[in-house]
Amino acid sequence: MQTISTVKENQRGQNQKPLVANWLKKICLEEGADDVGVIEVDRPALDSEREGIHHVFPRTRTVISLVQAMNRENIQSPARYVANEEFHKTTEDITQIARRIVKRLNRHGVRGVVPTVGFPMDMDRWGTLKIWDVSHKRMAEEAGMGRMGKNRNVIHPRLGNFILLESILIDAQMDVYDRPLDTNPCVTCNLCVAACPVGAIHSNWEFDFSACYNHNYREFMGGFQDWTEQLVASK
Repeated sequence: MQTISTVKENQRGQNQKPLVANWLKKICLEEGADDVGVIEVDRPALDSEREGIHHVFPRTRTVISLVQAMNRENIQSPARYVANEEFHKTTEDITQIARRIVKRLNRHGVRGVVPTVGFPMDMDRWGTLKIWDVSHKRMAEEAGMGRMGKNRNVIHPRLGNFILLESILIDAQMDVYDRPLDTNPCVTCNLCVAACPVGAIHSNWEFDFSACYNHNYREFMGGFQDWTEQLVASK
């Protein structure tokens, strides 16, 4: 049941003049984003995502998808702490960029919410429901920022795999919206299939989440896997 305040907000949104998408994108690029796209929240492709989006910001009418490039040499370094630091710093960068964008939009009467890039999430849903509300990869695909590859990363047509994603939920409509790419930048080289150290990526597009998760997070979840192996091997 809608409250009086919610009805008034909806009426305000319906009477609001659509924003010029090029103007909004210019703001995003000026604040440091490397690419940006916009999608309407009532797009049929977002039917499975809309409940989560509205849980974060009930007045959402448009989702802004932001792309931020990482230093590929850092990510490719064999020194794992170097790659991790690049992820952390770029996460901080794109979060601050999104916040600055919202502040600028606020000055024009547009309200918005910046969801988290990654953790923390609603971990009390673990094992039963999706623990995040805004699927940044889905938003990026729908906004034409790239296509999902076999490695489950969104591959940007210019920046490739070396990107992080963020979304901004706003209560305004655009004059035009972006559409998904017609082609998938994920070529048929299968390099990611060959390079994956645990065989999580398959050429037929199947993906072994558990193998990937255990390999990448064994050091970050209290070393549980190593602890278990040591316990079994001990006398």
